[in-house]
Amino acid sequence: MVNISNNRNINYENFFDFAREIGILINKKIIVKEINKDNHGIFANDNIDPGAILINIPSKFFISNKIFKNFILKNKTEYPNLEFLKIYFSSLPSLEFFKQNSIFFVNQYQKEKILNLFINQSPTRRKIIKLFEDFSKLDEIDKYINLIFKSRAFRYGDETFLIPVMDLLNYKYGTPKVILNKDSFQFKNKNFLNINQEFFHGYSSNDNIVTFFLNYCFIPENFNTISLPENFFSLDIPQNLNENEIDKDYWIINSGKISNKEKIGFEDLEIPIDFKIEISKIFNDTSILKKFIISILEMYRSEVNYSEIHKLLTDKTMPSSVHNFGKCIEINHSKVDELITNIKKPN
Repeated sequence: MVNISNNRNINYENFFDFAREIGILINKKIIVKEINKDNHGIFANDNIDPGAILINIPSKFFISNKIFKNFILKNKTEYPNLEFLKIYFSSLPSLEFFKQNSIFFVNQYQKEKILNLFINQSPTRRKIIKLFEDFSKLDEIDKYINLIFKSRAFRYGDETFLIPVMDLLNYKYGTPKVILNKDSFQFKNKNFLNINQEFFHGYSSNDNIVTFFLNYCFIPENFNTISLPENFFSLDIPQNLNENEIDKDYWIINSGKISNKEKIGFEDLEIPIDFKIEISKIFNDTSILKKFIISILEMYRSEVNYSEIHKLLTDKTMPSSVHNFGKCIEINHSKVDELITNIKKPN
């Protein structure tokens, strides 16, 4: 079995050269630099005009869960270039990194402190309990694979894949996302890049900072989105509204009531257009509509035991992963407050 616990070393210049040799496009004007001992980023080593293709990875180099596990177990691995896969593996964080930075390795006492941040009926609390339970059932190798894919993988069709080189890009809220073409993943710079400037990409939208931390194990800067989970609230269908007028792709309809089928993301703390259109079919009065949206946001906010956040953040016995999770809860809570304030403002 390949060692997943120890930290590994990689020469990124050689890695990029090898990638180019086997057919991966990497712009000659970009390099990898160390930001800190746990993080590297991709920077411009020359001025780069907008619209340049910086990275393009053909789909044959995508790494599925099966390929990755076979490689770790030293089973027969179907991949275009196993030497490249071996070097790529050296760029990935070790299991020890996740043990220090992910809340999924906390002890029972620390886990209870995390759950105490939420009321018993909280959907987020139930979700976290389920995540802990599912994670505990995995062996050490599958735990590692789970966290690598959760923190680094890209969705392609119905599956997620590791995308070498592309996953070296760091995240920044509001930056362009990687472009999915028919047979490749591609990244272009939207703006002019100065020499020594790091460039970033955006991750999945329509989410919240708590879920972000659970996936990626760090607190993003300037994150400005909250999201309500699916099936979070229900409404009686008004008598004057025909069920045929209700969008069944958007709503769950059950016994004269509707509830949101998908999570509702308030990106940049704005009411999403599709939600505004659909909910306006229920409430045609703007003031009533605003009051309803505020009421569900207040319900969402109330799932947090806010007094417990301060206790956790000042508890010096807690590891950094637990403190950081508490900070995310605090940030999310403040963003809900900010969104409610925005909605209350007159148009």
